Amino acid sequence: MIVTSSGRIIAGNRIIINDMVNEFLGTVNNLWSNPANWSLGVIPAANHIAIIKANCLQQVGILVRELRIAGGITFTSNQGLQVNDIINFGTLSLGSFTTTITSGLATVLGNISISGMNILVFTGLGDLVINALNYYGLRLLGSGKRTLSANLVVISDLYVGGQGSGFGGTALFDPDGFDVTVGNFVQAGFANATTTASSKSGTINILGNLSLGAAENIAIPNYTIKVHGNLSAGSGSAGTNVINCLVLETHGNNSLMTGNRLLNANCPIKIISGKILIVQNGFVLAIYNSIYGENSVSELQVKSTLNIYTPAIVMATGIFKADYNDSLVVYNGTNQDVRATDDSRYRMLRLINSGTKKLTANTSCEHLYFSGTATLDLNGFTLTGYTRYTDARTISANLPSGNFETLAFGTTTATRTLTLTGNIVCDTFDASNASALTIVNNGFNISCPDFNMIYRGNATVYHHDYNLLNFWNGGLKTLTGNINVKTLNIQGGGTNTINFNGFTMNVENIVLISIAGTIHNLYGGNYTNIDISGNGSVQLQGNVIVTGTYSRAVGVTFNKNGFTIKNGSGVDLE
Repeated sequence: MIVTSSGRIIAGNRIIINDMVNEFLGTVNNLWSNPANWSLGVIPAANHIAIIKANCLQQVGILVRELRIAGGITFTSNQGLQVNDIINFGTLSLGSFTTTITSGLATVLGNISISGMNILVFTGLGDLVINALNYYGLRLLGSGKRTLSANLVVISDLYVGGQGSGFGGTALFDPDGFDVTVGNFVQAGFANATTTASSKSGTINILGNLSLGAAENIAIPNYTIKVHGNLSAGSGSAGTNVINCLVLETHGNNSLMTGNRLLNANCPIKIISGKILIVQNGFVLAIYNSIYGENSVSELQVKSTLNIYTPAIVMATGIFKADYNDSLVVYNGTNQDVRATDDSRYRMLRLINSGTKKLTANTSCEHLYFSGTATLDLNGFTLTGYTRYTDARTISANLPSGNFETLAFGTTTATRTLTLTGNIVCDTFDASNASALTIVNNGFNISCPDFNMIYRGNATVYHHDYNLLNFWNGGLKTLTGNINVKTLNIQGGGTNTINFNGFTMNVENIVLISIAGTIHNLYGGNYTNIDISGNGSVQLQGNVIVTGTYSRAVGVTFNKNGFTIKNGSGVDLE
């Protein structure tokens, strides 16, 4: 018989006493911290299997491999418990501290009681079944599925996923048809963790807030989620939060949607009481179903961005407001009805993507925006009040008439025709990033002192005085009348040639951006400033006088072609 230094007794090939198994016998008293109470004569270590055979009171921090309870153990210390597995045949009592279980918790015949503010943490790998207990705080971390065995009540926070660098995790939560009542629901795992459920149905009743971390999703398609507090999406850089449930209900008197991520709601949002606010800090709510009020006083306030992707019902019952400084309502589907707001107007109304957007009542907006191939059907009503108009579509369109602050045309390579329907007066007409636009006067005029245009390839140059005129991508630019240009920007991958067509073009400043293999023509005349950059070639088409600054990049070759380029004092510049 051999007795090892650790207390293991070996007889032949048999281990009579295993130093990995440490039994609490309660020989002296009921304290875990007394070595004399343990079969190995030492307090259990991290590699021990601790077996509780008598009533035990824990008063120090515990870290063991496995805890087997045949008697009863009560945890009272703030030091808490860290253990891989607990197998309970006796009584497990948890007090106000954090209990961390890295594998599983099995209650075979015993009882578990949780008192005070205990936070029970399940971490580690593999699937777990969550015991039917009333929890103060419950954290489902690690990885694998966490499935309910009965209705769940958590007084404080139900936390699913990971928590900072110290926890980590992509745990999945499966209510499995049971109802859940929690103080706050926090979905905050890593690597796009998803709270998921089977095809069974039930209710998650959140008495406080629903919080989604970075790119976290909730996918419980047959569950009703009731939120009595606020809903917040994760902060940070790129990422998308998705809620997919049977219906998302807001019950708070002032339910806020906050964060700076995109929240996709693949379910109806139902405002039961009070109001739901989409606040001004960059939060975007994208709805793919409907949002509506339970009654006439239910209120939706859009104070940031509301994206409507389907022909959704937007507050058919209840109050809809969108006249705030950062309000942006986007009809992003195909054929959609545009709901009139209850606070007189939209701040910014975007009609984008495709299809026909149809008014359902008279309404107004401050900024009207089009893109894609979307069109507007007034449907016998009026849309008035906008002083800013942006058309970033790829199709030709009629321009609205009247007085405007800005008419802008977004970046597009499509060739388009803009037809006037009346006289236009504006501060800024900005098509400096759009492709070649053909403007049909139709007997009307445009009067805008800040007039910026771009003409790509072969194009007809609209008769107007330009603040900024861009000639890009080579081709023949044909004048339709005398024009004055504050700044002419010539660039692109081809030679730009001007057909004056019997008219004159007076240019104050000229910028030539040359590309290798491209020859830009510099026409004769008086210029204030000339800036030649890039690495192509420039060829004079007449005598040039520069009264201000002149610069040419080293990589640009210059051909005077028999003409001169001089400054205001008659000094040759080349």
